[in-house]
Amino acid sequence: DIYIDVSLNGCSIEQCPINTYSSSSSVGMDGNTSLICKPCPANHRAEVGATSVDQCTACPYHRELKSNDSSWCSIAECAQIILTHDNGLFNPLDGVYDYLGRRKQ
Repeated sequence: DIYIDVSLNGCSIEQCPINTYSSSSSVGMDGNTSLICKPCPANHRAEVGATSVDQCTACPYHRELKSNDSSWCSIAECAQIILTHDNGLFNPLDGVYDYLGRRKQ
């Protein structure tokens, strides 16, 4: 026979991960206090353990976060694609796009 004994004393977040900040905390069913972590605004980064949105800093111009867990802002490609149709009619896809396919404003 095989017997497995599993016990869980509690699970709590004591420090928010990279590029997030703690906005508040809550008390779990086990009575432990756990932080509630929120992501930094788009293209902003923060160190592990940030405790305020004010600790999220914007990436410098022409730099961007490649992923939510990036520890630094990468150089963004400046290449642009201009999409137009030569039929004289407005097409909703006409515009300027970056190399990742994101439409520029």
